[in-house]
Amino acid sequence: IEKLLGYKAEDFIGSHAYDLKHIFTPESFERAIINVNMMLKGKKIPATIYTFVAKDGTLKHTEIHGSPLIRYGKVAGTISVIRDITERKLMEEKLLRKEQRFRAFIEHSSDIIVILNLEGTITYINPAVERVLGFKPEERIGAKGFELIHPDDRKFLTDSFNTLATDT
Repeated sequence: IEKLLGYKAEDFIGSHAYDLKHIFTPESFERAIINVNMMLKGKKIPATIYTFVAKDGTLKHTEIHGSPLIRYGKVAGTISVIRDITERKLMEEKLLRKEQRFRAFIEHSSDIIVILNLEGTITYINPAVERVLGFKPEERIGAKGFELIHPDDRKFLTDSFNTLATDT
């Protein structure tokens, strides 16, 4: 806890769960109370993601597994394993922002952008297809990608596609 959040273990030993509210984000605290109550009823909690507020104010993302400690048939306490996933969460958020930016670029492009599977079937086509060719994107999903290509260009494109599809 000291390495992850900057607090000493002694700061928490003997504390009631509600005394720890300040180290959680509000959503994580609510989730933690629910999960602690589950463990106190003798149930394991599934891997749960919590966001903590470190002593220096930074947010730390964790994944926690918890189990009740049973002694003489009764819950005597709980044990939890905490894994720091802050780096993973920050990378996921960064990737999501990049995907959203890329998606906005593709969706608003004036050029028709098509994604084909290895069989040459359209799995995605951007909205430009409606502005340029008059088809709604959903009308083209599942269609063969080369059927609207001019016959003079079809062989070159299918050969290029086949080369790309088989290139490793």
